[in-house]
Amino acid sequence: MTTLMNISLACLIFLCAGFTSFSQNEAELQPHHYCNEKFNFCANYPSSLLPFKATLTQNNGIVLRSDDGFAEVIIAGYRQPTTESTEKAFLTSIQQQVKQNGDLKIISSIFGEDFYECSFIIGLNFSYHKSYYFDDHFVRLEIKVPISNPVMLKSLKAEIDIDFKTEGQRIEQQVSNEIIP
Repeated sequence: MTTLMNISLACLIFLCAGFTSFSQNEAELQPHHYCNEKFNFCANYPSSLLPFKATLTQNNGIVLRSDDGFAEVIIAGYRQPTTESTEKAFLTSIQQQVKQNGDLKIISSIFGEDFYECSFIIGLNFSYHKSYYFDDHFVRLEIKVPISNPVMLKSLKAEIDIDFKTEGQRIEQQVSNEIIP
């Protein structure tokens, strides 16, 4: 009887430990949240892939890095009136990249009325930029990963979400949704 109780107790502990670790893993997979009132955007990002976070010195965004430091993400806003097409803004950005890093190879690019998106290779890294343009500023998502890890780039592109409602506007929207069914 005692042996049966010990076995039952061991099984119960094992099962409970399994459920506890599962819920911890679920918490680790939840996205982290960053809002920037200055440039009116919020971003969700996977802290499991990007555990290091720092605010940029101009308080215009954040830098996120993987544990090994090879993957880096910058999400930031920049003051600049939009006076040119997104294609021209893209070319200006690419020229700056070439000045800073040397030759690059453009893999893909997409242009919209108020955004552009591009993927390119610089040295031993894949880079991805997505810029959103407004009247007096733009917000850019930059992802850089080693070319040996294209899966990381794909995961980060899929899991990083930028929203142009600030935290205050989210709360207002939530309150108005509760008041008006």
